Amino acid sequence: MVTIDEIRQVAQLSYREKMLEEIRNYPYIGHVLRKVSPHFTKFFIEHNVSANQVSALSFLFGAIGGLLFVFGNHYLMLISCIVFLQLWNLLDLVDGEVARVTDDLSLGGRYLEEIHNPIVEPGFMACFGIGLSRMLGCMIFLYLGFIFALSICMVHGFNRTRRWIGKGLEKKEAYVFPLMKKKSLAGRFYGSLYRRVRLLFLLMNGYLVLIGILIFEIVSPIKLSCMFYGITLNLLSTYFLLYGFDWLIRTIVSGTTNYRYLMRIQEK
Repeated sequence: MVTIDEIRQVAQLSYREKMLEEIRNYPYIGHVLRKVSPHFTKFFIEHNVSANQVSALSFLFGAIGGLLFVFGNHYLMLISCIVFLQLWNLLDLVDGEVARVTDDLSLGGRYLEEIHNPIVEPGFMACFGIGLSRMLGCMIFLYLGFIFALSICMVHGFNRTRRWIGKGLEKKEAYVFPLMKKKSLAGRFYGSLYRRVRLLFLLMNGYLVLIGILIFEIVSPIKLSCMFYGITLNLLSTYFLLYGFDWLIRTIVSGTTNYRYLMRIQEK
């Protein structure tokens, strides 16, 4: 019978570098979900649920969480964030812990891990756009939702292709985003501020931001909204636009910098 301490020792402490990165970039995951996840891991191991089955369950919760946004209802969106996206995020940690504790590291599990976020997050953005179009009576959000979803897919595709191609080169340097190498004002801005702000536009952190926005819009007697070129801007739609345009910019930057990186290391 595996214990909670054994799970933490095998599945968490042995991956100390990854845990420190989680605490730095995703404090909620590092400080909260990683404290809870061993209890779920223990339950699944004792009931002979494999890591791949946990991954499938996580994917299912993520898909349901996204679909609840389609209805354009504040309460369903809040349920999605508090219950389904929360479980999606939690079980995305648990599947790796189950795999490490049971020594069930398989190629199939790696495949599920690779396709997980590139499917759930774009699907969420598409559903978010549909929901806003129904909520605010503005079709532009529907179109933008699919454009933003495509951007997220493209960024994941660019980065995975870069890593896959780079593996075939004997001599290569680690990929570093160009602005990280610069000591200019733009480089300092990117390194100190933007890299932290953009973490708010990742679904692993984003649903927590949405919980705050949704609760405010439900309970607050003050309705903050304005019209901008026929588009209704409230807190929810503004966050959606910031989220999406951040990914659009990352799509352009990733596409060009990945190409330049691969051409440069090929010449060396």
